[in-house]
Amino acid sequence: MVKRPAIDWFHEWPREALCSGSRRFIEEAERVEVEDQKSKLPSQEAELQLKNQDTEALIAKIGFQTGKVSQEKAIADAEDLKVDDSSQDLINYDKEHIPQDCLKVIKEHYLKDADFNPNYVRTKSFAAAGLCAWVINIVKFSEFKEEDVELIVKNPKKTLKLAQY
Repeated sequence: MVKRPAIDWFHEWPREALCSGSRRFIEEAERVEVEDQKSKLPSQEAELQLKNQDTEALIAKIGFQTGKVSQEKAIADAEDLKVDDSSQDLINYDKEHIPQDCLKVIKEHYLKDADFNPNYVRTKSFAAAGLCAWVINIVKFSEFKEEDVELIVKNPKKTLKLAQY
């Protein structure tokens, strides 16, 4: 019993028939593709318009933020000048002649406060941490006797060796 008979009809097609069939297939495919693209065009135009609006909004926002950043930079630059002046004031501070009442207030009110340490203050502000460390070191410096200061200034290497023992 044969359920599916098959016949081999293979013969070479004439060139004209191949070209004609191919042309018709390509024309139909192009027509379908063009129609498909035409149907998508309105939604693509709407999507493009939304993207353009989003882009324009982003450009405006960036422009605003750039202006804001420029303004903040100008303020920061002005503050840097103040910091530079403050740094110079700290460098030039007359540490050999600190009034005793100032030292007393610092020792009683600040150095006894557990939060007055550079590591803790650094969590709030690097600049304030630096100032905190400076105050602590200036107070320590003021506790040296005059002959100790001379030894430190004249023999820093010897002083370092003594401090390490």
